Amino acid sequence: MKKISLTAILVFSMLFGSTLLANPDNLKIDENKYDLIVENYLIGVQSNNFGLKTSSAYYLGEIESSEAVIPLLKILSNDEEDVRTRITAALSLYKIGDGRGIYRLKMTSKLDDNKRLSELTGRFYLTHILREMGYDEEIDENSLKEYVQNVALYEMFH
Repeated sequence: MKKISLTAILVFSMLFGSTLLANPDNLKIDENKYDLIVENYLIGVQSNNFGLKTSSAYYLGEIESSEAVIPLLKILSNDEEDVRTRITAALSLYKIGDGRGIYRLKMTSKLDDNKRLSELTGRFYLTHILREMGYDEEIDENSLKEYVQNVALYEMFH
């Protein structure tokens, strides 16, 4: 059984990894293959295999699949899930930009017991808000703090 699942993972990776890696700059996907790719990644996020689940969650974010929002929300809110998979789901929800996912990032940043997950979801949420406000420069931790202190707070109160 392990040989079959390992073979399936390898075939899956070769077929769809080559499609995505063919154009790594913007991950353009042939429209005819898009539904099949999303379907396979959605199957992957339901797997018990850590690597398959985490990489599927990551690539659903890369292709900004709106169909993935609910499964990714389930992963993010599952306390039994490996924190690395939850962080990957949070990152993908940020990349997709759906309002449900963004709201969950906000709530996870405030309420989750895992400090690492809480901090990262807070950064994803704040970055989303800043981009919505038109701050398009490369955002790193220092520029994020500087922007909030010098621009965002000023604009909110003036």
